[in-house]
Amino acid sequence: MKRAQGLPISTIVLAIVGLLVLFMIIAFFTGAFGKVSGNVREAAGTTADVQATNAQNKCAQWCLQLDGLATDDLKRASAYCSKTQTVTVAGAAANKNCWQDPIFSPCEGAPAKAVGKADCSL
Repeated sequence: MKRAQGLPISTIVLAIVGLLVLFMIIAFFTGAFGKVSGNVREAAGTTADVQATNAQNKCAQWCLQLDGLATDDLKRASAYCSKTQTVTVAGAAANKNCWQDPIFSPCEGAPAKAVGKADCSL
């Protein structure tokens, strides 16, 4: 009885890999990757939204650091009060404090009261 002849598995795997590479090359030259990356960016949110969220997270970390500071002078010198972050406002980059829009992250975790612009002013 004769055995049936067939293609070796390695040949089939190489053909599949070759087709995938060919598909990627065609997608690259037709601009399909740009459309996909644009859709991914759109799904992730605008740059301004992402910047504001990142800034709010950083402000929350700085707020937690205020708990260990004993005096008002140390609090005024803290990162929460003294540092600004660059965010996009009306299409332009702007340096904003934690309590300013679009960040607006008042520090409510500080001892006894919320910390905002009035508390950080000298």
